[in-house]
Amino acid sequence: MKMPFTKKIAFASLCTSSHLPFARVLFDSIHKLYPNAPLFLLLVDKVAGDCSCGEITKVIPVEELKLAELSEMVERYPNTALCASLKPFIIQEVFNRGSDTVEGCVFFDSDIYLFSEMRELEELVDQGVDIVLTPHISDPLFDSGRTKDIDLLKYGTFNAGFVYFANSAASKELLAWWGDRTKKYCSEDTSTGLYGDQKWLNLFPGFVENLKVLRHQGYNAAYWNILRRKVFHLNGRWVINGDIPLCFFHFSNLIISSPQLLTLVSHDYPEEMSNDIPLLLREYTARVLAQGYEKYKMRPCLLREKPFAGHDPRQYRVDAILKSAVGRVEH
Repeated sequence: MKMPFTKKIAFASLCTSSHLPFARVLFDSIHKLYPNAPLFLLLVDKVAGDCSCGEITKVIPVEELKLAELSEMVERYPNTALCASLKPFIIQEVFNRGSDTVEGCVFFDSDIYLFSEMRELEELVDQGVDIVLTPHISDPLFDSGRTKDIDLLKYGTFNAGFVYFANSAASKELLAWWGDRTKKYCSEDTSTGLYGDQKWLNLFPGFVENLKVLRHQGYNAAYWNILRRKVFHLNGRWVINGDIPLCFFHFSNLIISSPQLLTLVSHDYPEEMSNDIPLLLREYTARVLAQGYEKYKMRPCLLREKPFAGHDPRQYRVDAILKSAVGRVEH
């Protein structure tokens, strides 16, 4: 079967062992649509037990990157930030392993699922674009719902769950700069202007002329834009706002044990506002469970001799939200 891309494009993701079921679901969705594409997973962990990710996905243990700063990064960053800090390096590794044969790399967070071929991205790639990003929101918000435009000034204009890099001199120069920043400054500290790997994307358009912001509503649909992107299941396919193909949905912070909730922060998005989102969540959750979620979810990251001892601001927020949700149920 011929790849829709006319260039040889690879796909990459990364995760700890505990999130392998998500990565398996992601790569299964990619392989169905792009069966000839090379697939790479950076395992941000040591190999123990079954760490496979499908028959054709190449799993690369993080220690194979030979990153001199890895031990220091493991000590300083919690798992979320550690994974984020390594995004530039898995893309670089894909290019190194593919040499001149891989002409570009699409990176996806492991909690993404592809529903239809990405024709708009294919066109941009074939035109020779160096970088492709997607914005969190593609039209103005007026403080409605959980996501507010003023909050995105803290978290970044673009979502780092999806990026495309061409195997070009301009892209590789930017990757090197991005990696240098994430090694040192990948904390979530909005008081200093930092938000992991993501906030650095704000600077990309100023650095690379041949960059495209892909505003198509079927790309990177997620809780932060779902109030403007109504999801429907019509005639056997998933669409946005009635007739726009849903290319991929980002199931960020999904609570697998409570699939009626879109995310940990979705209390502002009741089902009646979300159209066919409940069906979407049930189908995706079933896929993740079928890939061994219950078996893997409590796996510790073996890169650490003991659990992370530093302060993880994201985990603090998650714990607070869950406590609030439990309180609502009990009362």
